Amino acid sequence: MNILETPITVFDSVTSTNGRVASLAEFLNDASSHQLIQQIRMTEDKAERTRLKSGLPCVTISAICPDGCKADDAFEHTGLICIDIDGKDNPGFGSGAELKAEVCKIAEVAYCSLSASGNGCFAIFRLSHPENHRGHFLALQRLFKSRLSIVIDGQCKDVKRFRFASYDSEPYINDNAEPFRIIDATTNPKSNPTKQQLQWGSAFGMKIRRQHLTKWRV
Repeated sequence: MNILETPITVFDSVTSTNGRVASLAEFLNDASSHQLIQQIRMTEDKAERTRLKSGLPCVTISAICPDGCKADDAFEHTGLICIDIDGKDNPGFGSGAELKAEVCKIAEVAYCSLSASGNGCFAIFRLSHPENHRGHFLALQRLFKSRLSIVIDGQCKDVKRFRFASYDSEPYINDNAEPFRIIDATTNPKSNPTKQQLQWGSAFGMKIRRQHLTKWRV
């Protein structure tokens, strides 16, 4: 399946308690927030940028969880992981565009785009073993640090981590990207991200597909 066809969960804002299932393409190509994103990128005051950013729609790229993102809420892993690279954590790079150019050197990157602020970027990978989300994240964290001297936001190990809407006129898309297969040796490959994880093909997943996936407009 094309990565952009992957079902994810979209929330109206970070304070929303319920979401809707949509395709990744629907979220990434939605232009309704472009004006607000431009305002965020033109705002120098950090507190004001944070306030404006809280009004953006957001998504859980790794989890289908329309009933909410609390720890006990049931979810299904999408098979994807999204990593955030912030400019403030990587002062050796002059801009989000420079970070993006470096990140795209990793062969398994399937999608990469500038962040909402424009000062950083985010990248999406398919995972070979999504049941060990944390193990894959730790391996990515180590790989980016050792190979590119880039620091990844540590909160991305959270399966239900929110990703804010953003805009990039030239996103990097690699339809032929292979799944990321490295797993940190300190983690148990058979362990689930949380005890609430439900596998694709479960009753929960079948319900999701019946109720939502026929509504896609990719």
